[in-house]
Amino acid sequence: MQTTSSPASIYSREPDVAVRLYRKTTHSEETGRSLLSGVGEIAQIAGWIASDAGEHDQAARAYRLGVSTAREAGDWAYWGSPEELDVMDARVYTELRRPLRAVPLLREVLSRYDSTHTRDLALCLSWLAVALVDTNEPEEGAKTARRMLDLAAGFPSDRTARRGHVVLAKLEPYRDVPEVREILDTYAA
Repeated sequence: MQTTSSPASIYSREPDVAVRLYRKTTHSEETGRSLLSGVGEIAQIAGWIASDAGEHDQAARAYRLGVSTAREAGDWAYWGSPEELDVMDARVYTELRRPLRAVPLLREVLSRYDSTHTRDLALCLSWLAVALVDTNEPEEGAKTARRMLDLAAGFPSDRTARRGHVVLAKLEPYRDVPEVREILDTYAA
């Protein structure tokens, strides 16, 4: 009987292969740093895939490998662009229920976000929707939630699905608002 592997488990092998290649080859210090940075990037992608597949332990292992190889390469922010760092700040403000700080930061990030990164865009919109509801703007939260949920519907991701549930739960107390009711009736099923 042949067993099938999930894409996450298949891709999780890639960082290990890259580490073995690094360890078994001879290269200059500069090339070694470049290889380690590449391993960090591969590990980051493997972590994203595992996270999207709901394989959170596997994702955590990949992220730890990515961070450790990036540190060894002398690279800390191996995957962090200024936009990604702003998103992290905004996520923290959202989770701390500091929406007056989160909303402007998320709007700024979204104004310059690469729309081809659908998964990341959907996640960013999910934090904006929550922050808007926390500012007592359920109509704007519903509008943002619709955009987020429409984007998330186009690809399988455990993480975006979970964020969608969080957004819908956040909107639920505002069911009497027509825009919110429409979102809940459309997506809660």
